[in-house]
Amino acid sequence: MVEKFISITDKHIIINFFNIRVSIRKKNYYLLKELEYQRALIINNLNITELKPAIGRLRETQLSCIEILKKVKQICKEHNLDYWLDSGTLLGAVRHKGFIPWDNDIDICMLRDDYEKILPLLIAEFENDDNFYVRERDLKLNNFQIRIRNKVKNIGLDIFPVDYYTKSELSLGDKIRITKRIKLATKKLEKKYNHKKISDLKTIRKAKRELLSIQKDVILDNQECNCKTPALFFGIDYPSDAKELIFENNMVFPLKEIIFEGEMYSCPNNTDAYLKNFYTNYMDWPGKFFIE
Repeated sequence: MVEKFISITDKHIIINFFNIRVSIRKKNYYLLKELEYQRALIINNLNITELKPAIGRLRETQLSCIEILKKVKQICKEHNLDYWLDSGTLLGAVRHKGFIPWDNDIDICMLRDDYEKILPLLIAEFENDDNFYVRERDLKLNNFQIRIRNKVKNIGLDIFPVDYYTKSELSLGDKIRITKRIKLATKKLEKKYNHKKISDLKTIRKAKRELLSIQKDVILDNQECNCKTPALFFGIDYPSDAKELIFENNMVFPLKEIIFEGEMYSCPNNTDAYLKNFYTNYMDWPGKFFIE
């Protein structure tokens, strides 16, 4: 049995790390996560799929996030909108059938049309909620993805938009070239809006229109999509960590279902290929700590 090694004060987290006492300011969250993770590696020496679920406050946070996900799932069902589990949430579903033990939020993706349709539905759902709110953009950063956030803690659910490309099948060279264009478009948007405080909805909506204009000009060459199964790419609303930012339609569609925390949710058609685009050996311990 592992001894209790964390105590929390108003401003610090005290860690007894192999009998060495370390005090960390609460704001140094990622350092704390790294210490937790490295200690788990040494003590447990387990197959990562055998890790036990989170407990305590982290588990309470996860359960709170699940309630949001259930509401989003219900809204999508009622209004015939597609979504799928993404990044760390999808990884958790595949590897742990639930949360990654140290994860504290939920990520999903939606096609652009459904993404825009769900926004007013979410605002209506959460406008009278004492615990959560919906935002369209971070006040200062270039984060335009929809976020449902706890009013006290910066936790909740993120929705990332995915857009159609103009072609159906892409060569490796095409994917490399288009990925570079997506990064270029992201940089253009960041150059204009990053660190600019935007608080009024009128300006936010104007910025989002410009975002789509940049996408169409830089990535799509102002062409329209006319094929039945166009390739998909992550919108420039938020910089993605994926190695390839554009991928084949059949990697995602038709959507399947996967169990996550005891309930079925939509997931990409090819979860293995999808996850390898984010995490190369996603069934193994990562070589160094990072928030999945």
